[in-house]
Amino acid sequence: MTRLTPARSWSPSLSQRMLAILAASVIAVAAPAALVFYFFTRDAAITEAEQFAATSADRRVLGLNYTLRLADTSLARFDLMLHDRLAFGGTDEEVSRFRSVLEPNDAGMLVSRRKDFNGQAQAGVLFHPEAPTTDEAYRLHARAQRLMTIYAGAVVPPLDSMWMLTRDLTTVIYMPRDPDFIYRATTGNNYLESEWITLGDPKTNPKRALRWTHAIYDPVLRSLLVSAVRPFDLNGEWVGTIGHDLFVGELVQRLVGPDQLPGTEHFLVDADGAPIIAGKWQSTLQQNKLNGEARRAFDDTIQRVQAAFAGRAEDGAAVRAELDGEAVSVLMRTLPETGWRYYVVTPIASITGSASKALLLFGLTAAVAIVLVVAVTHLLVQRQIVGPIRHLADAVRAFAAGKSDARATINRADDIGDVSQAFNAMANYIANSHRDLTTAQQELQHRNAALVDANRTKSNFLANMSHELRTPLNAIIGFAEILRYQMFGPLGNDRYVSYVDDIQRSGQHLLSLINDILDIAKIEAGRQPLKLERQVLSPLIERSIRMAQPIAERRSVNLKFHANGADLSANCDSRAVTQMVINLVSNAVKFSPPGGTVDVRLEPSSLGGAKISVADGGPGIEEEVLPHLFEAYAHRAAQTTQRQDGVGLGLAITKALIELHNGQIRVVTQPGRGTTMTLELPPPVS
Repeated sequence: MTRLTPARSWSPSLSQRMLAILAASVIAVAAPAALVFYFFTRDAAITEAEQFAATSADRRVLGLNYTLRLADTSLARFDLMLHDRLAFGGTDEEVSRFRSVLEPNDAGMLVSRRKDFNGQAQAGVLFHPEAPTTDEAYRLHARAQRLMTIYAGAVVPPLDSMWMLTRDLTTVIYMPRDPDFIYRATTGNNYLESEWITLGDPKTNPKRALRWTHAIYDPVLRSLLVSAVRPFDLNGEWVGTIGHDLFVGELVQRLVGPDQLPGTEHFLVDADGAPIIAGKWQSTLQQNKLNGEARRAFDDTIQRVQAAFAGRAEDGAAVRAELDGEAVSVLMRTLPETGWRYYVVTPIASITGSASKALLLFGLTAAVAIVLVVAVTHLLVQRQIVGPIRHLADAVRAFAAGKSDARATINRADDIGDVSQAFNAMANYIANSHRDLTTAQQELQHRNAALVDANRTKSNFLANMSHELRTPLNAIIGFAEILRYQMFGPLGNDRYVSYVDDIQRSGQHLLSLINDILDIAKIEAGRQPLKLERQVLSPLIERSIRMAQPIAERRSVNLKFHANGADLSANCDSRAVTQMVINLVSNAVKFSPPGGTVDVRLEPSSLGGAKISVADGGPGIEEEVLPHLFEAYAHRAAQTTQRQDGVGLGLAITKALIELHNGQIRVVTQPGRGTTMTLELPPPVS
């Protein structure tokens, strides 16, 4: 007998354990609810914050785009107006008056005289000591200064300055933010090597269009700025450049609003990925010290931020990513006027702070509710649950210990009674199922053993047949060859020669049947090796046709080959392709009438591979034969003719070989009009 596990005595603390289970159940329900509430609130907060950030960014980018477009329009108009001013002839008085308002600064640079210069409302002039002091140069700068004073006062306020820089080391500049610029300039500040002048060079700017510089540190202004640069040509000759400046500090104020969440970082990079606004590295950038390890860290951050937008719309919704081990929300906007990209990176943690507080409040409320539920249900558990469950537990333990006839005897019209009845039904079902399963298992073992024996018998049979039939057949065929050529003397009667031919043909036919049977057996067993190589198909097909030519000549059938694409190739096994084509051509020859034609075609398939089709003019295939056409040992003409040889394995072998190449075979037939069989090989692997 099966020994039952003794039932444990019910201690007074059972109800407490039951209540603990109840409390755990409440927690199990409340915890997911709290998490759902948290994540719903969290996602809602993140989505709302992202939408607000997108709206703010769009508003700021729109304003900045306006300023950038203004720079382009302003410089184009200034260029046109300056050319109009220079078209009029000048006077010596104009040059003399201009010379009189110039004086050297401390560094020997010739600048606008301080007592006559109002830097807040006037454009200043700066001449390098080595600059030419011709009347033409003075006239150009006098007119450029007057025009810029009038024009820039109305245009520059959205920007930060306007200037004209010539290749002769001279400058006209309107800079109300720093009117002392011209007095601090020294001969060591060579602007000719910077993008302020090089972007106007016809070699780098053949289209003479507006270009934007990288963020450049100006040692005179002691500030980082970006500039819109337009070439200035006069009478077909490159004179210099005109431009507007934007201080990077001003850009930061325009793009970084006071309403941002804690930890938010802003990045603005130009079309080459160079920094303009650099997030937490901004102060380092503006001090012109963003290099070495700091620059590498910045570049790595920008690359990871840009990678988050791979395959996404640039100006679409925010993307969530991980940056330096922290989950962040990344928003990107492009500035089409310059090709700059603006990124706003906000830590998810700074968005979800309110959601965490809500979760804490929800958890405290749930804890109070659990305590109340446990206190109220304590007495009910004692009276209504413990006793019936004890009896049911005894029955379950007995059944689990192996006593299959153990059943519960609780007769109550409530849930515990339903559980008791369900347990009894389950016990009955398990006992019956176990009995049926044992019977089925035994039967399956018997059948499996029989299948193993059958498979072993089949394998032994094929092995024996290969050895026992092929060896004597080869001997018969060999001796028939000796007799046919009368190598050891004449046979005498001509009828013997005919008989020897019959013996040889019959032996070859029987050997072919045995080879087909062994081939299909190897394919079914998965032991047919293929050597897949990229090969041109046309030579393989021509060789197959030559091998089938004797059969066609005996039946007076013509073989024709058409190659639409002689260089078509495929990844294939040359022996297998040859065998498939010979099988199809031999079949077509057998079913073609004397004097008929078998057409073999090679052409590309619609999927990029190759098609090999073989068409005959035979009787066709009846519709009821088609479903069984490629079954082993089911001859395709078995229901229409009895004059063909074979055991019906040729098409089965062909179908198996083409499927090993991941290809397919298709049949198109019309009774009385012939049949076309097509092999489709997949495209070759590059």
